[in-house]
Amino acid sequence: MENKDKNIGSLYTVGAALLLCVAAFCPVNIQDALAILIACVFGFQGAGAVGLFIVFGMIGLPVLPNGTKYGGGTAVLTGLYGGFIWGIFLASLLCGLLMGNVLKKKEPAGLLEKAEAAARARKTDWFFLIKLLLILIAAYIVVQAPGIIWYVKCISRENLQKGKLPISYGDAFMLCTLRNIPFLIVKLAVSYPLVIILRKLFEPKRS
Repeated sequence: MENKDKNIGSLYTVGAALLLCVAAFCPVNIQDALAILIACVFGFQGAGAVGLFIVFGMIGLPVLPNGTKYGGGTAVLTGLYGGFIWGIFLASLLCGLLMGNVLKKKEPAGLLEKAEAAARARKTDWFFLIKLLLILIAAYIVVQAPGIIWYVKCISRENLQKGKLPISYGDAFMLCTLRNIPFLIVKLAVSYPLVIILRKLFEPKRS
């Protein structure tokens, strides 16, 4: 049974990585939202799927953000927007750590625990809903922060070589993040109920 669970988990990991690859060809960038969603549902297995997806991009497949435009390989990871890709991986690790893997949820052991679990199932867990919202907000911040830092480093290096002044973090935020905030809010709003639905869907049924 344990080996079967591991095999199923591995299939989910590979399947999620392939889904992230396919999302590269979406007209809008949804890979960050998808990676966060996967990690919130499958925990560290979801983060593993994001890592596998990045490996696919490193070996040359045009699946990373901006990869369909600039091609695959490590150049995308070290390029101007490479920090956002690493931010996606860090965000998936954060979600995996804080949310846990629903597939490995332990069955309540004693009669008291079973009764407590049944009581919780009959009402809304507001603490979970608030915690989930805060985790998702933190995850999107984690995606943006390394991206902005890396963007400033790359642009400032180019500017110094040309004899120009380095770019500020405020300017980088304006260029990279501020204009995308409405879209980030939409992705957050869509991800929030999807995490709840998918966690209930993939949670093993306990007798």
